[in-house]
Amino acid sequence: MVSSNSGRITFGGLASGIDTNTIIEQLIQIERRPISLAQNRLFDVQQKTSAFGSVAGALSSLLDRAKTLNNADTYRARGTSVLAKDADANKIQAVATSGAAVGAYTFHVTQKATQTATTSGSAVGEAIDANVALDKAGFGTPLTTGTFSINGTVFTIDAATARTAKSAASVGAGFDSSLTLENAGLDIAPTAGSFTINGVNINYDPSTDKIGDVINYINNSAAEVTASFDESTQTFTLTHDTLGTGTTITMADGTGNFLEAM
Repeated sequence: MVSSNSGRITFGGLASGIDTNTIIEQLIQIERRPISLAQNRLFDVQQKTSAFGSVAGALSSLLDRAKTLNNADTYRARGTSVLAKDADANKIQAVATSGAAVGAYTFHVTQKATQTATTSGSAVGEAIDANVALDKAGFGTPLTTGTFSINGTVFTIDAATARTAKSAASVGAGFDSSLTLENAGLDIAPTAGSFTINGVNINYDPSTDKIGDVINYINNSAAEVTASFDESTQTFTLTHDTLGTGTTITMADGTGNFLEAM
């Protein structure tokens, strides 16, 4: 075999007939094999390191995004507020922030807001005492001696006798809303003057005004409440015109004692 190295020409196996150059090259390749294997392993390790680096970067990015889910500002920036619609208090309107996602929203009302109300603690008329004479039992209109009939049967009574008011009390005697306040049978006699509700002054005169008149004064004022009187329970109620929590009703007697009497 003829070979050239550094400008010299050699003839391998010229005398023996054996191709010594080929044998030497193969021996060199055998010696270099561990190096080649190590280089291949190094390449594999470098590829895996690069892959792990990519995964670590992706996980770091995911962690950063996940942290935003724990930040309340993330949701505030994409929030939708539900408000009462100015034009119609029975409807609602949604107001979205600039970062809110476009979409359709369905609202389910689970509970309606209630109005603030205050009711007199007991019946506004005097309590009927069933164990004393009729003229002292506490009827709104003083009883006088006379007769009355039930289903055609006439009963005679003497208001000053010891007969009690047990039977008469059941017919609902007491406060009479059809009379003026000073004659209606209030437990505390009302005096002329005024009272305030939510800072609004209400004037009245018990000698000319009935409970219905005072209710109209309140409802037609700027106090933002609705007044009512329940004949069955003889209770006086004020209800705030605004629904929901946060509303209050403030009351105070002024120059008169209407609220105390009620």
